[in-house]
Amino acid sequence: MTETETVAPDPRQEPCPNCGDTATGNYCPTCGQQKAERKLTLKRVLKDAIEDQLSFNSGLSRTVRSLLFKPGHLTVEYLRGRIASYIPPFRLYLITSFLMFLVLQTFGGRGGALVQFSAADMSTDSASVARVDSTRQERVTAGDTTDFNLPLGDGALEDRARAKIDRIKKLEGAEMNRLFAREFWGRLPIVIILLVPGFAALIGLLYWRHHLVYVEHFIFALHVHAFAFLAVSVMVMTNKTISMILAAGIAVYTLLALRRVYGQTLLKTILKLFVLGIAYMIMLLPVILTGIALALMFMPV
Repeated sequence: MTETETVAPDPRQEPCPNCGDTATGNYCPTCGQQKAERKLTLKRVLKDAIEDQLSFNSGLSRTVRSLLFKPGHLTVEYLRGRIASYIPPFRLYLITSFLMFLVLQTFGGRGGALVQFSAADMSTDSASVARVDSTRQERVTAGDTTDFNLPLGDGALEDRARAKIDRIKKLEGAEMNRLFAREFWGRLPIVIILLVPGFAALIGLLYWRHHLVYVEHFIFALHVHAFAFLAVSVMVMTNKTISMILAAGIAVYTLLALRRVYGQTLLKTILKLFVLGIAYMIMLLPVILTGIALALMFMPV
């Protein structure tokens, strides 16, 4: 070794750069930061960001295994206070919903949209308009001005909607449905987030004798939806047979998760799952209709 060469200091022997603790070792005993040599590079910054969001250093694989193969296990662990070993429920929900968002944006319209439109569905012909205007005139003559005095100008909202429909009608059928599918599937995950609080409330009603607080049911709802989002992501990319199997798998997964978390008999759990499924479908309908309305509203035409 020449006189000009210097030995780089061992970061494990140096004080913690974060809090100044002088203890030696790979990790600071006070703040937990790793005491390793860190060169500030783009790769390092991106790695830190990914690790922070997905918690690679604190149980990503453990969380994924539990989510996929142990229905209800994550909820039980969380309620027992074993939090640090797994990705937090809301972060897991956001990650899986974002993944579904990407998949739906990419593959959602591949097999056709949930709703298929044609120019005939977008009827604004003179006969239809005349019927609407005639009905309106009859109601106004009778003294009923409901819905006609909204602060939207003189029919401005109707005029804008009719103009939008006229522009959509000019599209070819395939192009019309392609644009609609992109808008619908792209916004559906955002709208579905409204279902989680309602799902948790339904669970609370079905299991009111368990004396759990609402937030505990909400944790269960987050975990079940996270699994459902992963299943839907696969369903969109596969054929109808596999999609049907996965759809049934979501129901079975929810059944097993309910059994594990709430501990009731299989028969009682099946009955409550049946009630939960019907109520969830009722809640889902306005969500789907909202998604359709938003898709039509924001179609770039």
